[in-house]
Amino acid sequence: MKPYAKAHILTDGHRDCINCLAFSPSGLYLASGGDDHTLIIWRVSDGSILYSLSFRCAVNTLLWHPTQEGVIFCGCQDGIVFRAKDFNLVTYSFNLPTLSLIHHPLKAQIFGSWLNLGFEGPVHCLDFNKSTNCLAVGIGHVVRALKEKPDGDYDGCIEFPNPRDPTPINSFTNERTICPRALHFYDHGRLLIVTYLNHGVVAWDVDKIVQVWCINPPFEAQQLGSSSLCTQTNVLVVHSLYAGIHMYCLDRQKAVRAFTCETESVRRHILSVSFIHNGNAIVSGAEAGNVCIWQTQHGNLLQVLEHGDDLIQAVAAFQNSIRYIATGSALKGQRNYIKIWRAPTGAYRFSQTTTHLD
Repeated sequence: MKPYAKAHILTDGHRDCINCLAFSPSGLYLASGGDDHTLIIWRVSDGSILYSLSFRCAVNTLLWHPTQEGVIFCGCQDGIVFRAKDFNLVTYSFNLPTLSLIHHPLKAQIFGSWLNLGFEGPVHCLDFNKSTNCLAVGIGHVVRALKEKPDGDYDGCIEFPNPRDPTPINSFTNERTICPRALHFYDHGRLLIVTYLNHGVVAWDVDKIVQVWCINPPFEAQQLGSSSLCTQTNVLVVHSLYAGIHMYCLDRQKAVRAFTCETESVRRHILSVSFIHNGNAIVSGAEAGNVCIWQTQHGNLLQVLEHGDDLIQAVAAFQNSIRYIATGSALKGQRNYIKIWRAPTGAYRFSQTTTHLD
């Protein structure tokens, strides 16, 4: 694989931990959210800030609408999901008292709505299925799904049952707390795959609201932080707080490969993980600065994106004719930053050589 090279370092945005990153479906924009209560939209081509929205609490998760251009969902620590739309960068108009535009060099016309989920708790994860027009939300200890109507409103909220306690209970933490950490619609929206912090991976039938199958991770990898789904190969890659990264075959619900980080960690943070190159590689956040890219077929380490010894929790990828990876730092106060990495265009060859880039 030709190595990714650093394209931009974005330093004038967040003033606290960067929790989430998401490229727009076009790849033209990058959204970032953090503990500083802000959502920032960046222009990828030059790394400039287009605008920044200030919420009343931390922004935990972001999701661009897959079919409606300029629509993004923001999941917040206080249980709010905000659906923002019409980012046409012409004029500014907004009248919600809990949301303010704090930086708008180009000025932006933004409209939006709050989604009433009927439940209090932090929003951990989001996913949207364009086949069924269904939005899934992991909030507090529950997972709910809502149907999107033609006018952009939502109704028909359903709640999935609680997963069963794992057997045995996590030996490291003795935790039974139910906490959905990642959501993935699967099989044309028929199934919703939920990665839980302490309860493994569960596939729910969306129509019948019943459990279809469950993946119990290896004993040492029971506490799960994030996951990414590759529909081309029917595999799920999962980050474990205590045992790194494992890849599971969904057809057999079995672990097929483990990926080893270069640096052993003792900090145990939740790190993002994402498939890239049509499922031929994965990229993961890093406890100590070394963001790794692995080949999925054999588990070879292909490239290391270096960030000193900084904690990198947020990772996102855009994979089309142009290929980007974005990485966001944490625990650096007002010195937090985002790096955008770009791969050269052309054919990709997956070699055995590891490349380090800082």
